[in-house]
Amino acid sequence: DEDMMLISKVFGFDRAPLKGPAMGGTWTNLAERKLDRMSQPKSALINIATGEVTPGTPLNSDRYVQYTLAYSVDGSNWYYVNDLVFNNYTIYGFDQHQDTYWSVYGINNDGAVTGWSNTTSAQAGDCGDYQDCDGRCFAEAYLSWVGDDSCDGSTAPYGYNFACEAWDCDDGDCADECGACEGSGAGFTCWDNSIVCSEEDCPLQCSAGDANDDGSINVTDIVTMVAYILGNTDTIGDCADVNGDGGINVTDIVGTVSIILGGNARTADATSAEIIKTADSAKLKADGFVGAVQMTLSHGDDFSIELTDDAMVADYKTTGDLTTLIIVTPGSEELFTAQGEFKVEEAVVANSSTTIDASIATPEVFGLSSAYPNPFNPTTSVALSLPNDSYVSITVYNVIGQTVATLADGYMTADVYSFSWDASSVPSGAYFIRAEAGNDVGVQKVMLLK
Repeated sequence: DEDMMLISKVFGFDRAPLKGPAMGGTWTNLAERKLDRMSQPKSALINIATGEVTPGTPLNSDRYVQYTLAYSVDGSNWYYVNDLVFNNYTIYGFDQHQDTYWSVYGINNDGAVTGWSNTTSAQAGDCGDYQDCDGRCFAEAYLSWVGDDSCDGSTAPYGYNFACEAWDCDDGDCADECGACEGSGAGFTCWDNSIVCSEEDCPLQCSAGDANDDGSINVTDIVTMVAYILGNTDTIGDCADVNGDGGINVTDIVGTVSIILGGNARTADATSAEIIKTADSAKLKADGFVGAVQMTLSHGDDFSIELTDDAMVADYKTTGDLTTLIIVTPGSEELFTAQGEFKVEEAVVANSSTTIDASIATPEVFGLSSAYPNPFNPTTSVALSLPNDSYVSITVYNVIGQTVATLADGYMTADVYSFSWDASSVPSGAYFIRAEAGNDVGVQKVMLLK
């Protein structure tokens, strides 16, 4: 069944072969495939590294065209291969995945010259397993660029683009603050002129002072603000920031008070205030309307306090040896009464819109506070309010008039003082603590129980 004339011409057989080709089939089929391959034009070979050109099959035409090929590996420095007269070219000598750029012009046998073609680009070598978002091939080593905290996107200068869904937007490195891959960031303008990612991110349109987000403004909002400032709650509405300063403080409280009251409760706001500390209380004197008072007191473990009930809201919180209190729209001068020695560390007073100057003043009247604790064993304390500089004597005597202890005996400046008496050396019974300064005298009865 073999075509002896054909296989004799192709393979040189002078008689029929005894067996078929090693790869199977017939010798005739093998000869036909070989002739077919020989008829195909061969590509010319260009070695970029050396510039050597290996000719291929010439143009099968009586029209002679000569080409000049330009190439670049960086898009700026160009190299030229001249006098090319073949149809197909295989160009080699590049590094794997190296970028290449190409352009060509031709001259025909009449001497007419074309313009340079549009530049095209390609990557050299086998693409392998990895392609970026633009279809560019890259080696496995470049996988370390994905998620390296630097955006390798479409406008990045490093050569590869990972800013697409296939590469999870460079593992998030190319996502903007709104989560959009290579987005331009927040761009939606809300009702309050804040710039956010979308309308859903805008703050709620609420009424200033609505601290509990119930749609109305009343004393419950004041209570919420006070609790928040004192640290008794972590929950508060965005609209509690009445003055828009980014925080919640006593000025937001007085702003809400003004909203509730429809303006100042008095004809004029206070511009200054004095906090008068006595041995067992604190009072407020101001020259106009006071919306709120916030104070921080330091004290010992035996300290207790009772706030005025003549106010819109009054509350306090004690942490260790510090107590913070807030009194909203006090209706009388007295702010609180206390037992135990205390010191005013800070005082903030606000009118209907802002804080005002506040000073800590000396006591207005002479006074000796109630002893605390009473009854006691073996130590008790009293506080002396001294409105004027004076010579002071404080003594302890028993029921028959005998002096058993002297707590103070000397000149003192106007202030509030605390004194303790240790009765360890005397028997149980009733005693009297007597304070004298000029014409002022104060006496407290105490009971020692052992």
